[in-house]
Amino acid sequence: MLWKRFVNRLCSVIGASVLVASGIMLATASPAAAHDTCIGHPSDPSVACLRSDHSIVDACDRHSDGHQVWARVNYSNGAIVSFFDTNGANSGCGNYAPASYANGFFISYNVCVETEGCGSPLYRPGWGSPTW
Repeated sequence: MLWKRFVNRLCSVIGASVLVASGIMLATASPAAAHDTCIGHPSDPSVACLRSDHSIVDACDRHSDGHQVWARVNYSNGAIVSFFDTNGANSGCGNYAPASYANGFFISYNVCVETEGCGSPLYRPGWGSPTW
């Protein structure tokens, strides 16, 4: 009988510990901000990435071939903003904060490479496919 009471008590303590740990994990988890999303160029290793709670877009040249790399951010009002990775294939990327632009909000982004054109865009959910 003593053994059965001990096992029941132990299970109660373990169960409570698991519930507390689960609550802590849920409370500290960041919903949509937990990941960065990149889209690559079809013929070049360069990428454009969305990061920092979807507040920064990077243009990253990953091929030391002398071709300029830039990212394009497309807005709901039809505006397009392009920015370059100004240091070429060296460490670091070009950055842009795509806040609202002329009363529009950004709906997609993609990466472009000089002489090779632009890759397909990655879309905000509900505006096209594929989505971030």
